[in-house]
Amino acid sequence: MPESNWFVKPKVQHGAAVKLFCFPFAGGGTSTYANWAEKLSDDIQVVAVQPPGRSNRFFEPAFDSMGALIDDLLPRFIEQIDGQYMIFGHSLGSRVAYELITRLKKRGVQLPEHFFASGSRAAHLPCHDHEYHEMKDEAFIKKLEELNGTPKEVLENKELVNMILPTLRADFKIADSYRAEMKKLPCSATIYSGRLDSSISMENLKAWRELFAEINAVKIFPGDHFFINSSEDMVLDHLTKVIETVGTKARFVAHV
Repeated sequence: MPESNWFVKPKVQHGAAVKLFCFPFAGGGTSTYANWAEKLSDDIQVVAVQPPGRSNRFFEPAFDSMGALIDDLLPRFIEQIDGQYMIFGHSLGSRVAYELITRLKKRGVQLPEHFFASGSRAAHLPCHDHEYHEMKDEAFIKKLEELNGTPKEVLENKELVNMILPTLRADFKIADSYRAEMKKLPCSATIYSGRLDSSISMENLKAWRELFAEINAVKIFPGDHFFINSSEDMVLDHLTKVIETVGTKARFVAHV
């Protein structure tokens, strides 16, 4: 299988039954999911998606439009499909993943057995927030503090902040401007959110029903927008149960 700097396997699982592609939030990278590879079953191969502008791709310019990002990712993603797979996306990562799946469908390529949309309004809903990527540095950094996803020690280091701001602004530009066409995809999904995440209403979460043939559950966890960190074990426990259930069903259907 061709290697690509778009994908990182924090821990290689030989003989895994399913691949779980994990898409990061705005400004995030593969480190978000490194822990998952250690905690999840050996039957699950975690594949963290690594956009340019961060980690080992730090010196590559980040994409600032959904179209350009997916154009670059799509052919490389298709090369990674070699069996049963599922997709998890958090926040912006959920919407990037949704757009990718719509492109896969247009190509007639194998779709994921299941999709986990985490910490995000449904992809076809408009963004009612301010255009954060156009804020002055001080206001933008304050917004990052409120979201609670960037370590405080990073935001207090002016030199480091200046290095990561271009990537953050590029990601937020995508988040601010992207709105998917409302197309229902023929696969199942599970929706996750944090109980204290005031940026996403229950209506925003339930609207994912308009985009997928089946919604298994809308699951609310303790925590804010970054509940995947604060409630990690609970998230992974539920995620594992869904993967096992959906995976078993898919293998049964394949052999009927």
